[in-house]
Amino acid sequence: MSASLREKELLSDTFGRSVDPRVRDHLLAGNIDLGGTLREAAVMFCDIRSFTTFSEGKREEEIVAILNEHFEAMDAAIGQHEGMINKFLGDGFLALFGLPLETANPCNEAFLAAVDMVAANEELNRRRQARDDAPLEIGVGLHYGPLVAGNIGSYRRSEYTVIGDAVNVASRIEGLTKRFGTRIVVTEPFVSQLPQEIVSRELTDLGRTEVRGRRETVQIYGAR
Repeated sequence: MSASLREKELLSDTFGRSVDPRVRDHLLAGNIDLGGTLREAAVMFCDIRSFTTFSEGKREEEIVAILNEHFEAMDAAIGQHEGMINKFLGDGFLALFGLPLETANPCNEAFLAAVDMVAANEELNRRRQARDDAPLEIGVGLHYGPLVAGNIGSYRRSEYTVIGDAVNVASRIEGLTKRFGTRIVVTEPFVSQLPQEIVSRELTDLGRTEVRGRRETVQIYGAR
């Protein structure tokens, strides 16, 4: 019995490192069938700007260490605001707020997490400067809307993730940070969920803009 308990603890701990513990518990509770449910959530995409240029001339082991340091800080900021990183995408990631467990205001938490991420990256840059390494800049895109959340894949291998227009918009919005020279870009549906004091204090109206892959323009705002 003791050996069986240790094995289960090891499985749970290992599984919890591969996916967010909330997803782990969601799946271990029996929610493993393929398919999804329609939900509304805040979606975040974050990416390191010009990471290919930053990585040039560095050893692969050094690049991995830099990414792990960066992701550790970003994950901590997101976790403090009830969010979770759903998947890592090279030098970026997709994060969710309000999934798989609902939160009172996922957009408020997502925005506060983004602000903390920018501050955490600035602290990391001070450490990089101390070791004579180049700084990293990040771009964060935030959108709110309906999406399908659930287990996507095959019966042999699946993952808990999200699909839908809200996810696509958030991905495209992140790329606009370069064009507008701001670290955070958010959409009108996302802003509509924020407390007014945050909107008036933190956000700048960037107007309506075209987003790749969409016919209609999108109203966006920038921060930091």
